[in-house]
Amino acid sequence: MVLSYAPPLFWPGLLTFAIAAGAVALLLLLARARSRWPSILAVILAALVLAAAWGSIRSTTFYKDRLSNVTNIQSRQLINRWSLELAGRKPLLGWGYGSFDRVKNSANLSSGSLPRAWGIYYTSHNTFLTILVELGGVGLALLLVPWLVVAGSAIRRVRFPTPERWAFIGLIGILAIWIVNAGTIDMRFFPFACTLPWLAVGLLRRMVLDDHQWSGSSGHPRTQPTH
Repeated sequence: MVLSYAPPLFWPGLLTFAIAAGAVALLLLLARARSRWPSILAVILAALVLAAAWGSIRSTTFYKDRLSNVTNIQSRQLINRWSLELAGRKPLLGWGYGSFDRVKNSANLSSGSLPRAWGIYYTSHNTFLTILVELGGVGLALLLVPWLVVAGSAIRRVRFPTPERWAFIGLIGILAIWIVNAGTIDMRFFPFACTLPWLAVGLLRRMVLDDHQWSGSSGHPRTQPTH
């Protein structure tokens, strides 16, 4: 699961990949009784190391240019607000595919106390808001509803100790990592990454169908929970 996102980890501008992967992996480990306490201890140790090295981290160019860059943060907030305003004007079908920057820059939206150039210069950093603006609520629903339906079916099967349990967990983890990242960057600039959630959802759907066929018309997983 982590290897599928390994290349972006070497690009500091996409640190969010590492954060999302670590957060999802931690949740998966905490959900398992055997690995819960080692995971908690590892988090405490990592927090202590981070606190000890915080002074050095704050002096790095990366921290100054990215993490403490107020202009970068405020410009993202401005574009997010503009995106919601544009989506509100055409909530159902949106402004058309590929229209985000053109519409954003020509709509003459208010920037409040911030320089309007910040909203013009930067583009979207939220995949879901981009889809909402371009394709409306209908387009966003067509993206998310299949994922939620398939993931919900897969999550119900994770509760049972089936042979494919960790395959289910890994694929759900890939989907979760992608969703977290898509809320902080625009995935239209990373076409290969856009295939990962659909591959995960497709495999999950196939596994759910196989499990259903194995267990017959009852729909119960092939192995029942132990008490």
